[in-house]
Amino acid sequence: MPDIFDMVGDATTTDKGTIYDYNASAGEAFGAGLERSIDTNPFALGVRAARTFSEDMGSLAGAVDRIDQKTAEAEVKSRGLDLKIPVGGITRYELDTLQYLKQREIRQNTVSARTHGVVGTAAGFAGGLVGSLTDPINVASNFIPFVSEARYARWLAQAGESTLARAAVRVGAGAIEGAAGAAVVEPLVYAGATSEQLDYTSSDSFLNVAFGGIMGGGLHAIGGAVHDARVGRALRGLDTGIQGNDALRAQVELRDAAA
Repeated sequence: MPDIFDMVGDATTTDKGTIYDYNASAGEAFGAGLERSIDTNPFALGVRAARTFSEDMGSLAGAVDRIDQKTAEAEVKSRGLDLKIPVGGITRYELDTLQYLKQREIRQNTVSARTHGVVGTAAGFAGGLVGSLTDPINVASNFIPFVSEARYARWLAQAGESTLARAAVRVGAGAIEGAAGAAVVEPLVYAGATSEQLDYTSSDSFLNVAFGGIMGGGLHAIGGAVHDARVGRALRGLDTGIQGNDALRAQVELRDAAA
């Protein structure tokens, strides 16, 4: 079986300096942000937690082998990682998952430490936002109705027929609901990430809530624009039909009058 963990390597020193002396490209920053977001998305965390639980139940039933603490610690140490192994041991799936995620985190942190300037920072942020959009739970949380329908309708009515004004209302309402929805999900994300021994801090939580606000504003604005366009076409079609009926009725009345 190929070793899936030897992906990062050490930041070795050469006569040209260390890896940290070289700035990360925008592509590297985007990729690191995307990976980090995908690794800590609620759906992915939930799937891994369910699999870990299933493996633990299998080990209790004797259907899944369990690696003892000493053996697992020796394997982790050989890879240069810092992970805590339970006294009762660990399943192969969970050990592989923890090591794989920790290796990815090391790589992501290395890229982050080499990211400088507005372009690189923006690329990393964009990667994280794209990663969040791939998660169905993140997307669904943007539509929890924290803003009441009556208030939303009143805001739209006040905006009138202006496309920009209506878009602004939707972006604002969507940002509120997106940030609030992300805040509701965040405790589960934090619990899942820390259980997998990732260096998940309050900064990550704040970033996730910010992603939720941006996603919510964008999704509501796009959805609202599509809705307005469809309703507008329907109304124009109805108006054309009414005008056609009026013209036909006038012709019939003229014919009857002539008769």
